[in-house]
Amino acid sequence: MARACGLRIGPRHFELFVLDGSARKPKVVASAAGSFPYSAEDSVAPAAAALKAAFKAHNVPRENVAVAIDSRYAAFRRVNLPLVDQAKIEQVIKFEIEGDLPQFNIDEVVVDFHTLESTSDSSSLLVTAVPKQEVTRTIQLCAAAGFEPLEIELEPTAMVNAAVEAGLCGLESAQVLVHVGEESTAVAIVDGARVREMRAIPIGALSSTPRVEAEEAAGDAPPAGEPSRDAQQGAAAASRAAPRGARETGAGAEQKIEEIVKRIRRELARTISGARTANVLEGVYVCGLGLPGLMEGEIVDLPLRPFGVHEIEGEHGTVSAAVAYGVALRQLGGGVLQPRLRREELKFAGAMERLELPFAVVSLLLVTLLGIFNIFVQKETEYIETALFSWRENSHSFMMGNISDGRAGRLEYPSDAMRAYVKKTSGADVDDPERNRFLQLKRVEFLLNQEIKDLREKLGGQDTALGQPQSAFKALAYVLDVFQANKERFGRPSLRKLKATYTAERQGKGESVRVSLDLSFFAADATAATVDLEAMLEEMRAKPWCLEAEAKTTETLDGGEPGIWAPGVNFVVDLSRVEEGQA
Repeated sequence: MARACGLRIGPRHFELFVLDGSARKPKVVASAAGSFPYSAEDSVAPAAAALKAAFKAHNVPRENVAVAIDSRYAAFRRVNLPLVDQAKIEQVIKFEIEGDLPQFNIDEVVVDFHTLESTSDSSSLLVTAVPKQEVTRTIQLCAAAGFEPLEIELEPTAMVNAAVEAGLCGLESAQVLVHVGEESTAVAIVDGARVREMRAIPIGALSSTPRVEAEEAAGDAPPAGEPSRDAQQGAAAASRAAPRGARETGAGAEQKIEEIVKRIRRELARTISGARTANVLEGVYVCGLGLPGLMEGEIVDLPLRPFGVHEIEGEHGTVSAAVAYGVALRQLGGGVLQPRLRREELKFAGAMERLELPFAVVSLLLVTLLGIFNIFVQKETEYIETALFSWRENSHSFMMGNISDGRAGRLEYPSDAMRAYVKKTSGADVDDPERNRFLQLKRVEFLLNQEIKDLREKLGGQDTALGQPQSAFKALAYVLDVFQANKERFGRPSLRKLKATYTAERQGKGESVRVSLDLSFFAADATAATVDLEAMLEEMRAKPWCLEAEAKTTETLDGGEPGIWAPGVNFVVDLSRVEEGQA
């Protein structure tokens, strides 16, 4: 039969239940309650030792353990989303709740949710946010104790599951459930056996008691409604640990406990007053540590009642451990709430297990493919190395010749460096481990180029090439091409004289070609002809290769057709500015 362990880990105490059977008929196999020894240097090792001892003493199974943690760091919010599908809600819930959690960095919390109500197109959610470091701290404590919790939840969710299973929550009534912890109090409102609200009050039964060593703070923890020995002895322990003159009397400790009770009752009254339930609230059910005066009287006309079930006889007396029972019940598949605070850590665990075999097959095929590819690459490398060897040997023989065969090489006067390197790299035994055969050929090419460079320097400078002067004919052709391309725009020019003169570089000015033209422009009148001339000059100036374009003088044509005469129109052309393919 299935066996599960539910464990509540508080700041100072722990309780556990071991259940066997099924969720409908659970059977209590073992139960225990204890305290964590106090240590100012290390808070994990003493607590882990206490858990390990309790597990060993009660033969607790370690493979099916779940844990409930203190709710003092948690935040509870209600959110309405226009979504119903759980998978889609999982994807957007963090973005939707981020604005409601200004106290948290959304990337540093675990966000869980429970669907309160849903329609065909929307859902009302109760969202829980817990810092990841609190979950991680609990997992580390459990790992140090020798087990790993399969799931982690908060105290109020486990308390609701325990109350529903115990029959405290009817379908036609509403209840307020309260768990008094050491440093916080968890509250849940259940309506018709369904949770409606949750909150955490940041004060507990031992909030006024400082942490002292176990032998100094040891005391009984009675059930809800009875005085707590921790609460009674905490003031005395604090007095012994306090400096002289700052120790409190017993009356001061009792006053602090009264203040804690008043605050808890005040916060419960506010929660009850703001609750909106379909059924009438019938009472307040309290579990956890006891506080003197908490169960006296009523709160907002509601009676206070202890759970009366799920109690454990521990080392410090009887403890109302409904939370630990609710955790164990959930591990058996029961309960109305299924919280998952390890959702982000274990989200893909099942999927990964299902993909292990396909991944293994794919990995094997990939390794096989890489092996075959490596064989082909190795064969190709051997072929290339053989070809490069033949190329290198033939190249050396072509340049240097073969003395034994009496055949001279084409390189008549090789340099000493060339001769030495060719000798070193000829044959099968190569004496150049830093270069492969291809790099050896590149080295020979470099030596050849170096020798060519040295010869050029000996012949009169590094650059012995003589540049050609700019072509006067080419410059004239560029100018006439402009006339041809714009014959419709320039009217009817008549070329009477053409002259192109090359000008060498001098006095800081580069070389150029001066093109001089004598032109006649025919038009309707002299004004129109002058416009054509100016258009021609403007077009020439727009060319990047035209440095100057000017007309010295113009004269009106006498007799015959109307127009102007422009002798000595000069253009200075720099062919070095002509881009390739540009006219």
